[in-house]
Amino acid sequence: MNRFAPSVALYAALCAPAAPPAAAEIKVDPAAREVSLPFVFIDPAQAIEVFACGPGGPTHETVIVFTASGGELAAALASIGCRAETAWEASSPQDFTLTQGDRVLVLLRWDRDGEEFEAAAEDLIWRTGEDLPELVHGFSYAGRTITAGDPPRTRVPDSVEITVGGTGRQSAVASLLVHPTALSFLADHVSALELNPRFADEVGRLAAHKRGGTMVLRLVTERELLAYRLARTPPILGLEEILRAQEPLARAIDADKAAYAARAKELDALLDTPDETARAAVQTKLAEASLLAWRIHAAYVAMYAGEWDFQREILEARLESFRGFAARGHAFLRAFAPERTKLAELRLALAREGAAPALDLAIRRQEEVLRTIQARRDIPAIETEIAFLEGRIKDEEGRGGGGFLLAMLRNELQKCRIALRTAQVKVETHALAEREYALRIDGVEAGRAEIAARRAALDAELAVLQARTKLAELEDEIRWAEDDRASDDAERRREAEERLAAHRKAKVALAAEIDALVKQHAVLLQGAAPPAPKE
Repeated sequence: MNRFAPSVALYAALCAPAAPPAAAEIKVDPAAREVSLPFVFIDPAQAIEVFACGPGGPTHETVIVFTASGGELAAALASIGCRAETAWEASSPQDFTLTQGDRVLVLLRWDRDGEEFEAAAEDLIWRTGEDLPELVHGFSYAGRTITAGDPPRTRVPDSVEITVGGTGRQSAVASLLVHPTALSFLADHVSALELNPRFADEVGRLAAHKRGGTMVLRLVTERELLAYRLARTPPILGLEEILRAQEPLARAIDADKAAYAARAKELDALLDTPDETARAAVQTKLAEASLLAWRIHAAYVAMYAGEWDFQREILEARLESFRGFAARGHAFLRAFAPERTKLAELRLALAREGAAPALDLAIRRQEEVLRTIQARRDIPAIETEIAFLEGRIKDEEGRGGGGFLLAMLRNELQKCRIALRTAQVKVETHALAEREYALRIDGVEAGRAEIAARRAALDAELAVLQARTKLAELEDEIRWAEDDRASDDAERRREAEERLAAHRKAKVALAAEIDALVKQHAVLLQGAAPPAPKE
């Protein structure tokens, strides 16, 4: 498991470049589409953010180190067919994240008791917060470049990384290969990563003796990657069935990636054509590429969804809080990705057909569908926080507690309840907007006036909620100022009195503003005042 350094000196030693392999010999096998090179193990001192790097990289948070330069590795990978992320940015820079580019399976081979042992990179990674192993998904070839040298030129840096995520690190400029856990659409929903306990002691011993083995980088299609996973499925009840269900998705991803690459080539040819008539064709090809990118993304999300369900059954039995986490992260992606793909389809149709009022309305309606999903995203997490705070307050009151802590907890609970209602209002607002566009598309007038009236009332309630949020934040400032009045420092007490006077004056003005907003909302509701958040 990961161990934190007990002293600055030891930490510095751990962060220093590790002893490299004796040679950075790179071997290329075009027939197998493989690149291999030597490595040595590292015993990481911190959470893992980089699976592999050069000796000048962040060796305190990696698993292995190699000495091959980035340029050498990039050239070798290009020779077996790997294309840099720029080749997957035909319609937008986000396309590389959506399509996950060219897929590379990373394998490690080393001597174990006189026999060669093989493991995928993910086999050595463990999700700390979920207490689960990382499943094998392969890496995306990024081949990111920098501008350096005299004269300046664009090149892959000498020191590169094979990047994973899980600790909030969403990208690294020196990434040669990037794991899905480090891609932006998943990075926020992955627990911290560390060495798999199954390998921790062995890696520690090998690292202490500066030993390693051979790293193999194999270019694979999604179907080939799935076949590898199926061949190595651990004997866990239900897992093989989940992987078998991914076969149609893997085929669809491979087909759409081939189509995307074709569109990218067509776009390059069109952009090299000075003919003005090519502009319309460019817009159509851009829309086609965007649709393919989002369709691939939706397929990946659907593929991972089966695994998320499988993991949820395990985690919900152990971690109560995972329900909110899954709803906020995984459930959001599952709802958002297919609907965003529909928006890409509509935009492609608009690009092909030109100006079309019906398509424009359909696009606006679909945008409101997406906004509704986004507004709903945080509700489970807020509800979980409310339940937690209610429990804390009940416990504190049961112990006869009071004063600063209880006031702080009550105010936090008030802010959470306001946040929950704010999210609910936004969900209803966007759902109504989507309904209004649907009526306009169908040419129906009935019901549109009622929708407009309800939306006006919701906008007024949102203004009330925003003002109440400011008031709750002001209560925090008042409480801190009141606490500072008891300071032993005379200057601090004087400043606290000044802040307190200003905050109390602002509170009076804000209370008057809230009263006016409540009355305005009551008028829109035909005399029914909005319910105040529960105290």
